[in-house]
Amino acid sequence: MVAMPGAFTPTCADDHVPGYLRNADRFFAKGLDEIVVLATSDFFVVKAWADGLNPPEHVHFMADGSQLFAKAADQLLDLTELGLGMRTQRYAAVVRSGKVMNFAVEPDATAVTVSGADAVLDAL
Repeated sequence: MVAMPGAFTPTCADDHVPGYLRNADRFFAKGLDEIVVLATSDFFVVKAWADGLNPPEHVHFMADGSQLFAKAADQLLDLTELGLGMRTQRYAAVVRSGKVMNFAVEPDATAVTVSGADAVLDAL
Protein backbone atom coordinates (compact mmCIF):
# COMPACT_ATOMS: atom_id res chain seq x y z
CA MET A 1 0.00 0.00 0.00
CA VAL A 2 1.27 3.41 -0.87
CA ALA A 3 -0.32 6.46 0.76
CA MET A 4 -0.20 10.03 -0.38
CA PRO A 5 -1.66 13.35 0.73
CA GLY A 6 -3.93 13.86 -2.27
CA ALA A 7 -4.95 12.91 -5.77
CA PHE A 8 -3.81 15.15 -8.62
CA THR A 9 -1.25 16.93 -6.42
CA PRO A 10 2.10 17.50 -8.15
CA THR A 11 4.32 15.23 -6.06
CA CYS A 12 1.70 12.48 -5.87
CA ALA A 13 0.75 12.56 -9.54
CA ASP A 14 4.14 13.32 -11.08
CA ASP A 15 6.62 11.61 -8.77
CA HIS A 16 4.92 8.98 -6.60
CA VAL A 17 2.22 7.05 -8.47
CA PRO A 18 3.98 6.73 -11.85
CA GLY A 19 6.74 4.55 -10.40
CA TYR A 20 4.20 2.08 -9.05
CA LEU A 21 2.30 1.97 -12.34
CA ARG A 22 5.49 1.48 -14.39
CA ASN A 23 6.81 -1.20 -12.05
CA ALA A 24 3.60 -3.08 -11.23
CA ASP A 25 4.81 -6.25 -12.97
CA ARG A 26 8.03 -6.17 -10.94
CA PHE A 27 6.01 -6.01 -7.70
CA PHE A 28 3.80 -8.89 -8.78
CA ALA A 29 6.87 -10.93 -9.82
CA LYS A 30 8.13 -10.53 -6.24
CA GLY A 31 4.95 -12.12 -4.91
CA LEU A 32 2.71 -9.15 -4.17
CA ASP A 33 -0.95 -9.70 -5.02
CA GLU A 34 -1.99 -6.09 -5.41
CA ILE A 35 -0.91 -2.49 -5.09
CA VAL A 36 -3.24 -0.17 -3.23
CA VAL A 37 -2.87 3.57 -3.73
CA LEU A 38 -4.49 5.45 -0.83
CA ALA A 39 -5.14 9.18 -1.20
CA THR A 40 -6.67 11.67 1.19
CA SER A 41 -9.19 12.94 -1.31
CA ASP A 42 -12.86 12.15 -1.70
CA PHE A 43 -14.00 9.05 -3.57
CA PHE A 44 -15.06 10.94 -6.69
CA VAL A 45 -11.71 12.69 -7.05
CA VAL A 46 -9.74 9.49 -6.48
CA LYS A 47 -11.89 7.63 -9.02
CA ALA A 48 -11.37 10.37 -11.63
CA TRP A 49 -7.63 10.26 -10.95
CA ALA A 50 -7.49 6.47 -11.32
CA ASP A 51 -9.64 6.53 -14.46
CA GLY A 52 -7.27 9.04 -16.04
CA LEU A 53 -4.24 6.87 -15.23
CA ASN A 54 -5.75 3.62 -16.51
CA PRO A 55 -3.85 1.49 -13.95
CA PRO A 56 -2.87 -2.10 -14.67
CA GLU A 57 -4.92 -4.93 -13.25
CA HIS A 58 -4.43 -5.43 -9.50
CA VAL A 59 -3.55 -1.76 -8.90
CA HIS A 60 -6.40 -0.27 -6.89
CA PHE A 61 -7.03 3.32 -5.85
CA MET A 62 -8.79 4.03 -2.57
CA ALA A 63 -9.99 7.24 -0.94
CA ASP A 64 -9.52 8.24 2.69
CA GLY A 65 -11.40 11.52 2.44
CA SER A 66 -12.30 11.63 6.12
CA GLN A 67 -8.80 10.52 7.17
CA LEU A 68 -10.23 7.61 9.18
CA PHE A 69 -7.49 5.24 7.98
CA ALA A 70 -4.80 7.90 8.43
CA LYS A 71 -5.97 8.47 12.01
CA ALA A 72 -6.11 4.73 12.79
CA ALA A 73 -2.61 4.27 11.35
CA ASP A 74 -1.34 7.31 13.30
CA GLN A 75 -0.26 8.91 10.01
CA LEU A 76 -2.09 12.24 9.98
CA LEU A 77 -0.31 15.12 8.30
CA ASP A 78 -1.43 18.66 9.10
CA LEU A 79 -1.25 20.81 5.96
CA THR A 80 -3.68 23.41 7.27
CA GLU A 81 -1.15 26.23 6.86
CA LEU A 82 -1.00 25.41 3.14
CA GLY A 83 -4.80 25.44 2.87
CA LEU A 84 -5.03 21.66 2.44
CA GLY A 85 -6.27 20.69 5.91
CA MET A 86 -5.57 17.30 7.43
CA ARG A 87 -4.13 14.68 5.09
CA THR A 88 -2.30 11.39 5.31
CA GLN A 89 1.44 11.24 5.59
CA ARG A 90 3.30 9.99 2.50
CA TYR A 91 4.38 6.39 3.12
CA ALA A 92 4.53 2.85 1.77
CA ALA A 93 3.66 -0.33 3.64
CA VAL A 94 4.26 -3.90 2.54
CA VAL A 95 1.66 -6.16 4.12
CA ARG A 96 1.80 -9.95 3.91
CA SER A 97 -0.92 -12.12 5.45
CA GLY A 98 -2.16 -9.18 7.52
CA LYS A 99 1.28 -8.39 8.95
CA VAL A 100 3.17 -5.19 8.13
CA MET A 101 6.55 -6.33 6.85
CA ASN A 102 7.96 -2.95 5.87
CA PHE A 103 6.75 0.56 6.69
CA ALA A 104 8.55 3.57 5.20
CA VAL A 105 7.38 7.10 6.03
CA GLU A 106 8.76 10.03 4.09
CA PRO A 107 10.69 12.46 6.30
CA ASP A 108 9.51 15.25 3.97
CA ALA A 109 5.98 14.76 2.59
CA THR A 110 6.83 16.87 -0.46
CA ALA A 111 9.47 14.36 -1.61
CA VAL A 112 9.45 10.74 -2.74
CA THR A 113 12.43 8.81 -1.43
CA VAL A 114 11.83 5.93 1.00
CA SER A 115 8.24 5.33 -0.15
CA GLY A 116 8.93 5.39 -3.87
CA ALA A 117 8.55 2.29 -6.02
CA ASP A 118 12.30 1.72 -6.43
CA ALA A 119 12.95 1.92 -2.68
CA VAL A 120 10.10 -0.47 -1.87
CA LEU A 121 11.21 -2.92 -4.58
CA ASP A 122 14.70 -2.88 -3.11
CA ALA A 123 13.25 -3.68 0.32
CA LEU A 124 11.31 -6.71 -0.90
